[in-house]
Amino acid sequence: MLDLIQRKTDGWALGVMLAFVGVGILGAVVLPGATPWIFFLLAVGAVMAYAAVRGHVAIWMWLWVLSFGMLDRWFWPIETPGFFTLSIPRLLFVAGACVFALHFMLRGGAVRMDKPVLWLAMLLTAYAAVSATIAGWTQPGTTHLTAPYFRFFAGILLPFGAMLLLYNAPARTEGQVKWPLILLTVYGFYALFVAYCQAATLQGWADLSGLIWPRYIVEGAEGMIHADRARGAFAGANPQANLLVFLFYLDWYLFRRVRGPYRWALVIQAALVPAALIFTGIRAGCLAFLLCGVVWCIWAGRSRFGWAKLAVAAVVLTVGVIANWDRVSSEDRRAGGMGQRGPVLARILLLQQTGAIVADRPVFGVGFGHFVEAREKLPYDPGSEAVGSSGTLVQHNVFLSMVSETGLVGLVLYVGVFAALFVRSLRIRRGLPNGNAYRSRDLTALFWVMLVNYLVAGMFVDVMADAFSNALMWTFAGVIVGLSWVVGPGRARVAAAGAEAA
Repeated sequence: MLDLIQRKTDGWALGVMLAFVGVGILGAVVLPGATPWIFFLLAVGAVMAYAAVRGHVAIWMWLWVLSFGMLDRWFWPIETPGFFTLSIPRLLFVAGACVFALHFMLRGGAVRMDKPVLWLAMLLTAYAAVSATIAGWTQPGTTHLTAPYFRFFAGILLPFGAMLLLYNAPARTEGQVKWPLILLTVYGFYALFVAYCQAATLQGWADLSGLIWPRYIVEGAEGMIHADRARGAFAGANPQANLLVFLFYLDWYLFRRVRGPYRWALVIQAALVPAALIFTGIRAGCLAFLLCGVVWCIWAGRSRFGWAKLAVAAVVLTVGVIANWDRVSSEDRRAGGMGQRGPVLARILLLQQTGAIVADRPVFGVGFGHFVEAREKLPYDPGSEAVGSSGTLVQHNVFLSMVSETGLVGLVLYVGVFAALFVRSLRIRRGLPNGNAYRSRDLTALFWVMLVNYLVAGMFVDVMADAFSNALMWTFAGVIVGLSWVVGPGRARVAAAGAEAA
């Protein structure tokens, strides 16, 4: 069977390579001035063809995820009149989709949508698209981050698309799980380096901003916020906090599975994460860090002392908070202060305004991406000025955003996606072994860490506009759902299909 597939893919690979070379030579003859670009694109096409033939599809989605943290839309934007601005993350997603399409044509068969989470994700995507089409894909007087089209692509269409691709190109080997996660930790060192340089500069210890690259991070490009915080390479501090929380537990997951010096490098990385998380000034990140610790202590590893470790951690945390109460209760977020009241009052106001919007249009909402417009039409509330947010405050809870914009229908679909995803991960966990394999039960515990981290963030900010966090969450979800192919009944179906083809 493997020999048959190998001969088939080798023939395809040779034909595709010859076609690329022929097109490149013809283009160089017709347009000699564009020869360097032609051969650059030829090389990229050859790499894509090789990845498609060999089945290396997942790595393209992971590169798409990480590109948001280093080469986002400010790095090399390509303006296209009448179309979206092209950026490296968007081009990488298109490249990944093309690689998958070519791989799918070589493999044959049908794209599978045989899991409830995939159907619910598709229904939510279609419903949000219809809602935005009826209400309008743009919203007057807002930035692109709150525009319906941006939130739809960044929060729904592309992330769910990544999940579908990775489900249909599952991690059939240990390495297909291992190397993307290690790649994420390699990026983590860069994220920590940028964070500590920013923190040193902001705290007045030393001006290390000259060490940060790309320069758009330092220069504060249009659309970037949280200039007074260590936000890493992102437009705001929220995705940096989400990354750091997940990175900490990813380090401990990998520590038991890698060997050599890199194992101890992961320990150093994990030790650097808590301070960098405080430097972000995101209180939701600190809360997620603690809740994810509960998940990790109870469900990760084979130790019987999960509750005991959790109790010890609770005691240490309590003592630490008491000993540093003045700092914890202060309003200085960069020092770990949790006492700032303005954002709390603003969220209470948002909750009240959301209630008024939902009471007026409870079933279908005001239209996907149109919360700000609906909010501005509400009767004037003096309380908005009291919290310093008269007319400019966007929604800061993804569930309130969904219910106000897409009504109860959209909220049920959105919650249903998470419920179906959790149920699927539970079933997969039962089919995975304990131990130090990469595809073990600890992988599902790590995914639950990601899930808790994402949901906690969503309770305090509208993550629909956070392209990185959505890409990371749903790409990892695709890996987990894809394990349905290699555990339980899924493994039997794959084996039966292989026997029939042979």
